[in-house]
Amino acid sequence: MFEVAAGCEETLAAAKAGTKDLFEEGVRLYEEGRISDAEQRFSEVRAKDSDDAASLLYVARCRHLLKTGLPDDWQGVAVMEEKS
Repeated sequence: MFEVAAGCEETLAAAKAGTKDLFEEGVRLYEEGRISDAEQRFSEVRAKDSDDAASLLYVARCRHLLKTGLPDDWQGVAVMEEKS
């Protein structure tokens, strides 16, 4: 997942820059299958930037995976089955 911050309002770009490392750590943990840890990182991003839509999506994905468990063939990729 990529999010373009170039050309954003200065305050939005600053918020993204302030949570970038935390968000990237969440993505790494998610890909490694460490879903609970990933959910915590994405929730921290949301606490710092409540408008961060990408972290909201990851929080929802993590919570779903925590309920259903990781698929046996987990490769760190979620397949969208419907447009959101």
